[in-house]
Amino acid sequence: MSDLLALLLATLSGMFQPGITEQQLETKLGQVIKAEQPAPLDDVTVDVTGVSASGAEKVEFHFTDITLDELIVSRATFTVSGLKRSAAAEGGATGKLSLESISWSAAIGDKQLTKALRAEGGNMKDAAVTIAPSGVTLRGKWPLAIAKVSYGVTGNLEVEGSLLNFHIDRSDISGIGVPGGINGMIEKEVNPVYDFARFAARSEKEIKLAREKLDYDFALTVKKIEPRAGHIIVYGSA
Repeated sequence: MSDLLALLLATLSGMFQPGITEQQLETKLGQVIKAEQPAPLDDVTVDVTGVSASGAEKVEFHFTDITLDELIVSRATFTVSGLKRSAAAEGGATGKLSLESISWSAAIGDKQLTKALRAEGGNMKDAAVTIAPSGVTLRGKWPLAIAKVSYGVTGNLEVEGSLLNFHIDRSDISGIGVPGGINGMIEKEVNPVYDFARFAARSEKEIKLAREKLDYDFALTVKKIEPRAGHIIVYGSA
């Protein structure tokens, strides 16, 4: 996700020109992102508000089906607010573009989380995730003694730094309550469900380029998670 942000910011820095309209900027940004695709995606639309030669009040990027390694994010929105280019530097060099803030949200379905967990292997090869407004249920088979037994655990996904972790509230194995030690083993196996910041290392060059062009030092942060029917909404800033 960091490489996607880096591309958005670097692309924005060169787009503001005298006479450009909101519609023209929306079209150009969409074309660049579709062509570059730092992460595979199905589609992107752009909404621009209050554009001028030196910046814009707000730019919103709306993505569908972005693939981040093994995890598919069905919908994501990045909102970049308060864009303004500083006065030209001495010698005529173009001033840097500054930003007030970046916020984002991402919708992740239970089928996508199931696929991501199974890709981790180990005891999660047959795991299945079901998400409801009341919480998240994980079912599968767990090696116990000489056989694998069916288990079901229910809890919630929580934010710990940039990590998406699953914490168990109640559980059972073949209909029998599970001792706390087993719950801990399952949590250890499944967590972290996802680390939203792990792209920073692989995106070091892109982030450096964005910092050179922009007066903004971004860092991905997850703020909260809302479970819905069949998916979660993750909110954050950058």
